[in-house]
Amino acid sequence: MMGEKSEELSEFSKEVHALSSGAKPVATWLGVESLGEARKACGGHGFLHMSRLNTLRDDNDPSQTFEGENFMILQQTSNILLGKVSSIGTINTPMSTMSFLNSNPSKFSSWSSNPVDDALSAYRYLTYHLLQTTSSEAKKLKGAGKNSFEVRNEIQVHRAVNLSVAYTEHTMIDWVQKFVEEVEDVTVKTVLQKVLNLFSLFLLERHLATLYITGYASGGKFGEDLREKLRHAVAELKPESMALVDSIAPDDFILHSALGASDGR
Repeated sequence: MMGEKSEELSEFSKEVHALSSGAKPVATWLGVESLGEARKACGGHGFLHMSRLNTLRDDNDPSQTFEGENFMILQQTSNILLGKVSSIGTINTPMSTMSFLNSNPSKFSSWSSNPVDDALSAYRYLTYHLLQTTSSEAKKLKGAGKNSFEVRNEIQVHRAVNLSVAYTEHTMIDWVQKFVEEVEDVTVKTVLQKVLNLFSLFLLERHLATLYITGYASGGKFGEDLREKLRHAVAELKPESMALVDSIAPDDFILHSALGASDGR
């Protein structure tokens, strides 16, 4: 855009493209799912038209296909990541979101006192191994005579899609943790850390099967511990729930719902 051409700018644009192509699907899937959960949490009242929760969910539903159909644009992320396989050991991107791919992350050994650190360690292992298996599968298909279009289609399910999502979620968690560390208000910082603890464990639990398949952990204890930590994170955040709702709630005029009006009626 500035008329500048350089290798660094080219890498920067690739990294931005990889992140935006991953973040849009992850964010829109979470948004629609969250509105569905909000509606169900209100029981029969949530089903009422006057709750507006159904309307909000329906209004957000198309976000999963407009501005890039989610599964389609996740290919953009995985294509960029797969292009880095030959550079493992020397990957150096401007925002450093791929630098952890330079070394083979270690398997699970023990939990630390920080749920976010534990989640990031698992995500690094997951992303690295999904990159390796996706790349290996692509080479195998090419060797079998498949063309590029066929290869890209056939490596998506269980491989390239999961790779793109894992890379994106790792970046989201990592960047939010760095942001929280810079918050000066101790009270706000404590609550935000609780939110991130829950969010990171919530996302990681969805990858539990793949973590076992890729060999990150063995036996049932890792999965049981993860779910126990997730339940604990929910309990820790529960006392802050109303304050969090109040801090982000849109005005009644905007929400226009019969539920949860600010006057308490």
